Amino acid sequence: MNKILKVRLLFAVLVLLGTVACAPPRAQSVKHIYFFTDIPVSLDGYVREFEHTYPNIRIHVFYGLPDGEWPRHYDAALLSVKPHDTLLLQDLTPFADADPAFRPQDFLPGTLAAGREHDRWVILPLGLDFQLILYDTHQLAEAGVPQPTPEWTWNDLKEAIIHIGQTKARSRSGSAAFFILRYITLANWLLTQIQPYREVEGRYEPRLNDPDVLAALKTHRDLLPYLGLSTKELNTSPPVWDPITPLSTGRVAMALVPFSQLPFAAPILQANPHIAYAPLPQPVWVGVDGPGDVRLGPVLAMSRGSQVQPEVWRWFVFLSQRFVPVNKVPTRRALLSRMKRPTLLTPAQQETLLATVTQGLSRWAQDPHAAARHIIGRYLVQLLVQLDAGEGDADAIQQQAAAEISARYKQPKEPEPFTVVPPIPPEDLARKKRLRVMQEGLASPEARSYVQAFERAHPEWWVSFWPRATDADVIGIEVAPDAPFAAAGAFLTPLMSVEHIDEVAPNLREEDFWPQALSLPSWQGRLPGLPVALSPTLLFYAPNIFSQLELPPPDASWSVHDVWNAAAIIHEKAPYLIPYVPQDGYELAFVLEQQGIPLFSDALVPQFTAAPVLRALEQLRAWVGPGPLLRGSRSAALLFISRYPPTAYVSVALSPRPGTRWPVSVTLAGVNRRSPHPRIAWEWAAFTVEHPELVARGLPALRRPAQSESTRARLGEGYYAAAMTMLRRVPPTPLTDADVLEGLALWWFDRTLRTAGPEADLAQALAPAQAKAEAFLTCTGGRAEDWEHVLACLRQVDPTHPLARTGP
Repeated sequence: MNKILKVRLLFAVLVLLGTVACAPPRAQSVKHIYFFTDIPVSLDGYVREFEHTYPNIRIHVFYGLPDGEWPRHYDAALLSVKPHDTLLLQDLTPFADADPAFRPQDFLPGTLAAGREHDRWVILPLGLDFQLILYDTHQLAEAGVPQPTPEWTWNDLKEAIIHIGQTKARSRSGSAAFFILRYITLANWLLTQIQPYREVEGRYEPRLNDPDVLAALKTHRDLLPYLGLSTKELNTSPPVWDPITPLSTGRVAMALVPFSQLPFAAPILQANPHIAYAPLPQPVWVGVDGPGDVRLGPVLAMSRGSQVQPEVWRWFVFLSQRFVPVNKVPTRRALLSRMKRPTLLTPAQQETLLATVTQGLSRWAQDPHAAARHIIGRYLVQLLVQLDAGEGDADAIQQQAAAEISARYKQPKEPEPFTVVPPIPPEDLARKKRLRVMQEGLASPEARSYVQAFERAHPEWWVSFWPRATDADVIGIEVAPDAPFAAAGAFLTPLMSVEHIDEVAPNLREEDFWPQALSLPSWQGRLPGLPVALSPTLLFYAPNIFSQLELPPPDASWSVHDVWNAAAIIHEKAPYLIPYVPQDGYELAFVLEQQGIPLFSDALVPQFTAAPVLRALEQLRAWVGPGPLLRGSRSAALLFISRYPPTAYVSVALSPRPGTRWPVSVTLAGVNRRSPHPRIAWEWAAFTVEHPELVARGLPALRRPAQSESTRARLGEGYYAAAMTMLRRVPPTPLTDADVLEGLALWWFDRTLRTAGPEADLAQALAPAQAKAEAFLTCTGGRAEDWEHVLACLRQVDPTHPLARTGP
């Protein structure tokens, strides 16, 4: 190469380098992640921190309830439980393998493997929940049964239940264990004694109609009465929603309880120090939620159709290192110290428990036949019960089990390739304005059609469920005179008051509403929102209890006094049942007042320690057994409920006592005073009034839709008729200062009865509550229009009162 050419090349290179050096840096393109969550906890803090670390990534969080199609509209999700349909989810294995910072050993054993479905790792679990045994050490000692240990087998547990059951049968004091514990004990034990399956081409097939299996089952029929698994027992017990109440009252000696429920049961467990815990025997093939009895959640999942999968993986790793699930066990070891440990467990006990559970989890998570064992075990128990009753059809059960197992093994068909189509395109996110709504029901997939109708009428807006009331535009609230601080909470929140409905909703008139919907939540002439729905308190009873005990069922002519007398009769006839237990002190105050036993005099003087009150409490104590009087149980034969009618009970309207206030909860849509969009917020509130099924389950506050056939069908004939009857019997009276102040003063009554032990003298226990309530009411002078003065009185009497540190 000649000298001139070399000089020219050198010059060209220098020019090129200079051009590159002087050119402005290329801006990185911003990637958008559409992230969905069904957990109503704000993720704003995590998002800000992540976007600061990765400035070229934007995360848009949508709150709601998932449906099976969410991966087509969102790049990823944080879900409270492991999704059932994982076909549309992305395999996370390539991202984990390519990320040297991701260490599987940082997670509890078995948790990552449990996120596999059909040979693909599609779930990154952040937390887990599991069942454990709670047991009464006193009852085990009386039966001569040693306390369970992690080394117990299913045979050990079976023998313990039999021995305890025999002891309790002699004293007629209930059963050995809660039903579900007896059921899964039998199922798992049978799987250790019988092999009701065969392995064919790498799959388990049931052989429930095999003569050898049938012969083995027949030899074990005598276990059913020993374990108390009889049709009669199932038909005479009401649906028990919480197993802790029967355990704390001595009606059962052992129960199966989710780990996540222990914090809620803390007051009961603290009042019963003789209740201890133990892990289930391992392995658990038949459990409450499936094999292993471990439920994963919350979990992270990625959509197959996401175009930003590497960015989603970064977000997953970031969130998994920080997010601590509430009342669940974090799957990352480093986060275990930050979890909320139940007071029942010491750190060492918790470590032992988790070691046992995770060892079992590792075992079944790596077993491809775990789900098949679970299915076969369930059908095995079903066949045994039928054989005992002389109704066994082994061929039919074999076919059912085979069909279910075949469907479980069946490899799903791969979906056609798809691309995430977000609900709001990125270009619209900046252009459209968001209306943030904190309102029950809005988060459901069924609400989407209503939301879309509103958005079509307001194309510049999009509606988003929001988990925080402080910065929501619209807030769904509920006001009920028997609910704690109902009026105070409604009027202390920064809500705009409604004086004339047509001023905030021109298409609505006051005469369109039930008068109770407007008056019952009103106080001092103010209404904290537009009424959407109302739900009068009804009586719910378990019909099988009344039928079994040959008692006439309640009807609309009954008063609360009749309900109380019926509870006494049920207790006399069947002392192993809980006839009635109030949810809280506010419900108890209502029940007592309806019997002519008010907790406050006409002069607003508390009467917590009056003789009639103490007599009623002692009778209630006899019904609920040892432990606190108030424990939030839903396992009684008789219940008072307003909003959520349990399907296994029958609802009945009652006759109110003249001159008393009957509790009716009213759901309202209120507008935040701090909202920068009050006009559109009121339009949304009016929209929900006209579509109450969107956010509420009670009777519509508007007369016309309340009397429609669609409402009758939605609520069910029984509940609808009882609610309408009750509504006609409740006068439209507004809240008074006395109602509000009594609600605040009842807190001391409620708290005392939640903590007083079974041996406590109720008069002595309630004396401090009586004194504080009296001092508070004397300080207020019976007037509540000056909230600063009311709160000052609370602070003066008891700084621990929940509202003592709040402001108007």
